[in-house]
Amino acid sequence: MNQGIHGIDLISWIMGGISSVYAKCGTKVRKIPVEDTALALVTFKSGAWGVIEGTTSIWPGLETKFEVSGTKGTIILEEAKILKWEVEGEKDKASEMASARVKTTGGAHSDPKAIEFSGHIAHVKDMVEAIKAGRDPMVNGEEGRKAVQIILAIYESSKKGKEISIKD
Repeated sequence: MNQGIHGIDLISWIMGGISSVYAKCGTKVRKIPVEDTALALVTFKSGAWGVIEGTTSIWPGLETKFEVSGTKGTIILEEAKILKWEVEGEKDKASEMASARVKTTGGAHSDPKAIEFSGHIAHVKDMVEAIKAGRDPMVNGEEGRKAVQIILAIYESSKKGKEISIKD
């Protein structure tokens, strides 16, 4: 849950939501009281299938990567980089973005104790401003809860050894 929640939130949002998961989780390498490896076969609300892999048990640790492929193209994102954007009828955006690629090092993907928090600062500031202004924050509790619900379903699936449906 710690390293994977934001990626799960993002891929669920990109793909229009997740309707079910079938997962395996375990502590394979690290001597920690939680899983260091989790795999889930997901069914998106569109009917598409996907695979989520979350681990701190490999060397070297790798950055978060999304690969979306279909009958009209393939898009591969890694952290803030577009590695491939080949969509039928569109120019390859990966080559356009090559000069804008950001090199990242370290972080939770290589050391589970090195979780970066700078990205959370903007959300905390926005929450304070939202309270002061009486408006909704950029990301409300209902949206944040969706990713937690998916991860809880992954845990339940792993424990029960069966597919778990996710209700809205």
